[in-house]
Amino acid sequence: MSPRARFLWILVFATVVNTTCMGARVNVPLLAIHLGASALMVGVLMGLFGVLPALFSVHSGRWIDRVGTVRPMLLSAFGMGACLALSGLVPTQWMLFITTPLFALGFSVFNLAGYAAVAQMSRPEDRTANFSWLSLTGGIANVIGPAATGYLIDGLGHAVTFGLLALAPVATAAAILAMRAGRPARPPSSDTGVRKKAFDLMRHPGVTGPLIGGALISLGYDVYSFLVPVYGTEIGLSASAIGSVMSACGLAITLVRIVMPLIARLFTPWQLVTADLLLCGAMFAAFPFAGSVWPLAALSFVYGVSYGLLQPVLTGLLTNAAPEGRAAEALGLRFTLQNSMHAVIPAAFGGVGALLGSMPVFMLVAGLMGTGGWMAHYRWSRIPVRSSAEMQDSREKPA
Repeated sequence: MSPRARFLWILVFATVVNTTCMGARVNVPLLAIHLGASALMVGVLMGLFGVLPALFSVHSGRWIDRVGTVRPMLLSAFGMGACLALSGLVPTQWMLFITTPLFALGFSVFNLAGYAAVAQMSRPEDRTANFSWLSLTGGIANVIGPAATGYLIDGLGHAVTFGLLALAPVATAAAILAMRAGRPARPPSSDTGVRKKAFDLMRHPGVTGPLIGGALISLGYDVYSFLVPVYGTEIGLSASAIGSVMSACGLAITLVRIVMPLIARLFTPWQLVTADLLLCGAMFAAFPFAGSVWPLAALSFVYGVSYGLLQPVLTGLLTNAAPEGRAAEALGLRFTLQNSMHAVIPAAFGGVGALLGSMPVFMLVAGLMGTGGWMAHYRWSRIPVRSSAEMQDSREKPA
C-alpha cells in the first residue's frame, strides 16, 4: 500500500473512531439520567472519560514506540467495541462506571497511535499540515456523532444505540486486521531496555515549549467551554443564543484546519504559535466587553481560528523535537497534561469565577496566553532542534 493510501486510511479510521466516541459521550450521560442518576453522579461519570487517559497515556506512548502503531490500534478498537457492547447488553449504572473509563482508555490509545503513525510517515516539514488533516477528523465527528446518536436513541433506545456504536470500532479493527495480513513483521525495537522517566523529555531541547503551549491551549479551551455559557447567562442570553456563539468557534476550527496545509507553507511554526497565542489572549481580554450575541459570536469565531491553528502546529513541533524512538511517549505526555487539566481547570477557575466574577478569569487567561506568546517568540523559537535530514530517518511522506 502506498504512503498516500495509508495516510487516507488513517484519516478514515480516525473519523469513524472519533464519531463513535462523540456518540458514546452523548449516550452515556443520557442513559444514566434515564436510569435515575443524579446530576452529581452524571458529572462523576463524565469525569471518568479523562481519568485513565491521564494516568496511562505516557505508558501507552512507550508501548507504541516499542511495538509500533498497528497492534495498539487493533487492540484498542476491539476494546472500545467490547465496552460499548457490554453497556448495551447490561444497561445499568454500575456497568457504565466500569465500561466508561475503559472505553476512554481505548479511545486514547487509538488516538495516540494514529498521531504516532502520521508522525512516522511524514517528513518533519509536512507534519503540521498532516496533523491538521488528522485533527479535522475530530471536527467532522463532532458534527456527525452527537446528532446521529440522538436520533438513534429516540428511535431505537439506549441499549440498541450502544450496540450499533460498538459495530464501528469493531469494523475498524477488522479492516486493520485485514490490511495487516501479509505485511512483513515489524523490525525489533531499538529500545535498550533502560527505563526512561517521561518527564526527562521536558529537559530535551525543543520539547518544553510545545508541551507548555499545548497545556496553555487546553487551559484556554476548558475555560472557554464553561465560562462563555456562564457569562452568556449573566448578560441574559438564551440557551440557543449561547449555543450559537459556541458553534461559531467549532465552525472556525473546522474551516481553518481545511486551509491549514496552505497556511503552514506561508509561515514558520513558531510564527504561527506566537501570533495565535497572542490572538487567543486578545480574544479572552475582549470577551467580557461584548454584551450581545453577534460580538460574542465574532470573538468566538476568531478564537476558534486561533485554537484550530495551534493544536496541529504544536503537535508537529513536539514530534519533531522528541528524541529518536520516543515520539509517541512525548505525545502521551502531552495527552497526560491535557487530560489532567480537563479534570482540574474547570473546577479551579469556576471557583475563582464564583468568588470574583467572570471578568477576572477572562483577564487571567488572557495574561497567561499573552505570556505564552511572548515566550514563544523570545525563547522557545530560538531553541535549536535536529535538522530535517536528521529527522527524516528514511520515513515516507504521504503524497
